[in-house]
Amino acid sequence: MFAREMVTPARNVATRPRLGPRAMLVMPEHWSCVLLRATLVERGWDAACLTSLRGALFSGRPAPRVVLVDVDSIGERDKSLALALDGVAVRPRLVLLAHAFTSPLPPGHWDRVLRRPVAIDALADAILEAKDAPAAAGTERFALSLEFPWPRIRCGVCARARHYAPPRNEDEQDAVHADMLRFIVEHAH
Repeated sequence: MFAREMVTPARNVATRPRLGPRAMLVMPEHWSCVLLRATLVERGWDAACLTSLRGALFSGRPAPRVVLVDVDSIGERDKSLALALDGVAVRPRLVLLAHAFTSPLPPGHWDRVLRRPVAIDALADAILEAKDAPAAAGTERFALSLEFPWPRIRCGVCARARHYAPPRNEDEQDAVHADMLRFIVEHAH
């Protein structure tokens, strides 16, 4: 008998080419999420499936442009998080997937609300449309600057701040945006 050896090419994640804008899909149903992810990849997007909003914002490097959140995946810890993102320039667009009769909606300013039943293609279309939507109106809780001399963010509640070295390229800029989202998650009071 011959032993079959599995050979896979080594991949360096840091040098992997960018696929396009990034979406985070927060859905409890694994296969629905996988189908939606495949649809987005076919349309030129990079997408990842996660089970919590907090996890989606922490794992985002590069920072996600759109986060689709299934109402069934919103836990107690995530309820104040959507409100904390209001008025922040690096805030990803938030799309909520709710049941036909979900009332009231979870707290937060949702850029788009979709009601079930909805087709996978309609979800993908909503994500693509939300990318270019204007930011939802809200009260600004974080003072944020992406300008010279350096990017910085400050929490208006506890007055803690974080300053960053000026990004030299697009990857460093994405890293700054992702860390700003982490800061917002950490300070969601």
